[in-house]
Amino acid sequence: MQEQQAGRAIEKTFVHGSTVDQTRFYMGSLMTTLASTTETGNGFALLEDRSTPGHEPPSHIHINQDELLYILDGEIEAYCQDQVVKVASGQCIFLPRNFAHAWYVDSPELRMLILTQPGGVDEYFRAMSAPATSMTLPSSQITYLMDNPEHAFQCRDRTRISKFGSG
Repeated sequence: MQEQQAGRAIEKTFVHGSTVDQTRFYMGSLMTTLASTTETGNGFALLEDRSTPGHEPPSHIHINQDELLYILDGEIEAYCQDQVVKVASGQCIFLPRNFAHAWYVDSPELRMLILTQPGGVDEYFRAMSAPATSMTLPSSQITYLMDNPEHAFQCRDRTRISKFGSG
């Protein structure tokens, strides 16, 4: 049975967890899709990110998406709208669309949920990543600092999700 929610058709109920078949190796992190853009009719995307210091994205802007980061374990230092804030386990930060933002892992390991509304960011992560072969953080993955920026720009342009830099 098809339900209507906020003007979009939701095809079915689904259940996902942090399993290898839902997870990708992404720039030295593990990125698990818990609710995809497709599954939510572009309503939102929900991901779990496991990372360590040095594997953060560069400053970027989500053109049409609000983003909420909820810290499950660890701590980040986040930058947005001329603010610098620490966000620890059990806390969240809201990052509004069209504002440059970045964060840095400020603990030995980080586990957080990433919620974007509307969806789409999961498609960027899929384009920038490879299927995970385990649920162990990769030890020798390319990071944004090591990667050719053209790859990120091409994925960005294909998915039309964000732009890099401060404005």
